[in-house]
Amino acid sequence: MCSEYNSEVETAVEPNESSLPYGPELPTAFEMLQMLRKSQQEVSQLNTKLKIQRFGLERYSTDSEKLKFYVGFKHHAFLVAFFEWLVPAARQMAYPYIKKVTSITLGAQRALPLIDEFFLVLCRLHSGLLVEDLADRFNISPATVSRIFLAWLNLLYIVLGSINIWPSRAAIDKFMPSVMKEKFPSVRVIIDCTEIFTQKPSSLVGNSQLFSAYKNHTTFKGLIGISPHGSVTFVSSLFSGCISDVEITKKSGILKLLEPADSVMADKGFTIAKLLAEQNVGLVIPHFLSARGQFDSTEVADNDAITASRVHVERAIRRVKESRILQGIIPLTMLGSINQIWAVCCLLTNFRSKLF
Repeated sequence: MCSEYNSEVETAVEPNESSLPYGPELPTAFEMLQMLRKSQQEVSQLNTKLKIQRFGLERYSTDSEKLKFYVGFKHHAFLVAFFEWLVPAARQMAYPYIKKVTSITLGAQRALPLIDEFFLVLCRLHSGLLVEDLADRFNISPATVSRIFLAWLNLLYIVLGSINIWPSRAAIDKFMPSVMKEKFPSVRVIIDCTEIFTQKPSSLVGNSQLFSAYKNHTTFKGLIGISPHGSVTFVSSLFSGCISDVEITKKSGILKLLEPADSVMADKGFTIAKLLAEQNVGLVIPHFLSARGQFDSTEVADNDAITASRVHVERAIRRVKESRILQGIIPLTMLGSINQIWAVCCLLTNFRSKLF
């Protein structure tokens, strides 16, 4: 009886060749290595597919038009290089509203990889995506989106603001377009002001200070200066909308940067000839209509040349305002960070394609 039982057990546990996963023989070490490599390739392909399907920078790595739409940069390689330049500072960045932030806990507290955080912030600035929209796209909470945005905004404001964008006189002369060198060789900077609409405050005093008679709305006003070859070389802080062009020029700090024998090109509203004359700096603006009622041929030619050169600062401002976060009406809840947003949007234009 025991022998019959043992034979039944042996029959039950004896493997069948057809039931073996690799046939009658076990795979060799070489075959197992091949299977491992194949599995690794499949995992890598799935990860790549996941990155492409997920909303983020990698998804638009080969679509320059979509990349430009979302972040304002047309070339993926350049954007990645720009990000890698920021990485050392970004790794040390502190996120607001998080207690006991240390270099050890920062990695654990990040809900997204740094590259996705960077992409999120650029989407918020350039394409104007709302906090709730970004939270849904990246599968994180709106509060996390706000913390990431504020942290990167402060980082970009400090890092980009530390770059000396005011060129020397020699650099201005070297890169000055031939047309300007012939007509206005002493011009150091071309300036103009722009205004950003903001929500009306409930305070009557605040409303009167922010109200712009030119725009018939409450606004913030900033001054931008560009070099003759088109790069942004000066960005002022934002002032209340009631400030005049002359007053904003005084308070912006640009006068301290000018040197004797320089000239400033501006619109007719900048009646700052006396201010500049104190520093032996010239002013290039269109001629005012004289008592004769019409311009002579020389004045017409001068006005045309000034307009053709001054239009580039308007193009630079338009490029800044392509950042949709500055379009529409800025809510009062953003007043604490509007200066940083304004400065970063202005400075980022220098990292994109040339103005002309």
